[in-house]
Amino acid sequence: MSTVLIYDPISEDGLNILRKAGHTLITRQELNEKNKDSIEGLVIRTSPLKGDFLSQLPHLKVIGRHGVGVDNIDLDYATKAGIIVGNTPYANAVSVAEHVLGMMLYFIKKYTLSDSLIREGKFRERDHIGLSELNGKTLGIIGFGKVGKAVYRIAHDGFAMNVIVYDPYIEVPKDVHSVEKLEELLKSSDFVTIHTPLTEETHCMIDTKELSLMKKGAILINPARGPVINVDAVAQSLRDGHLGGLAVDVFPEEPPRPDSPILTAPHVLMTPHSAALTYEAIYRMATGAAEAVVRVLRGEKPDYIVNPEVLKEGKK
Repeated sequence: MSTVLIYDPISEDGLNILRKAGHTLITRQELNEKNKDSIEGLVIRTSPLKGDFLSQLPHLKVIGRHGVGVDNIDLDYATKAGIIVGNTPYANAVSVAEHVLGMMLYFIKKYTLSDSLIREGKFRERDHIGLSELNGKTLGIIGFGKVGKAVYRIAHDGFAMNVIVYDPYIEVPKDVHSVEKLEELLKSSDFVTIHTPLTEETHCMIDTKELSLMKKGAILINPARGPVINVDAVAQSLRDGHLGGLAVDVFPEEPPRPDSPILTAPHVLMTPHSAALTYEAIYRMATGAAEAVVRVLRGEKPDYIVNPEVLKEGKK
C-alpha cells in the first residue's frame, strides 16, 4: 500500500480510516530524504503548503484538505503536477454558522455586561442595559456557499431575520432576497457577515469606503479569512463610533500581531479561528480528508475535488 504524510495533526477517526485502508502513516517530523519518494498521499489542515515543498514529493497523488479553504495550498503547482486536491466543504458549515449567530447574540444580548453587573452587585441596573432582538433585524450575507446558506437558514427560519445575500458568482434561489451590488447590502444591513474565499478580488473587500456605507452602529462579522477586511480601517471605524462592533474568528496573521489595531479597538469580539473546531466538525473534516486520500489511492474519484481539471488532463 501507500505512505501518507500527516502534515498537520488530525483526529484518530481520520487516522484510523487511513490505517484500515492499509496505508503507512508518517508525520512531518518523521519525514526525511529517504522516505520522501514513498509519499503518495498527504493530509493537511491550515499550515502553508508551498510548491517548493511539493516538488520534493515526486510520487504525490492526492492532498486531503482538513477543512474548506485551500488558500494555504499552492493550488497552481498541485494542478500542474497532476496532484488531486480534495476538501471537505460540508464538514464545518453548521459549526461556523452557529458560531456566527452566537457572535450576533453576544452583541445584542450583552451577556458579558449582564454577567458583570450581577457580580458587581448592580442587579437593579438591568433596566439600563439596552437589549435587543434579532427578530426583524436585517442580516447581510456576503458569499452564499455552504456556510452562507447555513447562516441563512438559521437566521431566516430560526430568528425571523430579514436576510440579504450578495454573491456575484452563483445563482441565488429566487425565494432568497439578493442584490447585485455589495453597496446595496452594506447600506441596508444591521449585521454583515462574510463567507468568501480569499482571492485577489476579495482581499480587503471591506475597506474604508465600504465601512462608510454601512449603517451607523452596524455589526461586522468575519469568520472567513483575515485579509478580506482591512483591519486598520475597521479599527478606525470602531474608534470613530461609526461601526458598532466587530466579531472575528480569523486574522491577517495568525496568531495576530501584538500591535494589531483590533486588539485595542472598542467593541471587538475575537475567537482563535475556532468556529469550525466543534467535536462534530473535527470528526467530519478528519474523516472526509482521509476518505478523499483513500479514494484517490485506490483509483477512485473523491467526493469533492478543488482542481477537477487534473482528472480531465489525466496527469497522474
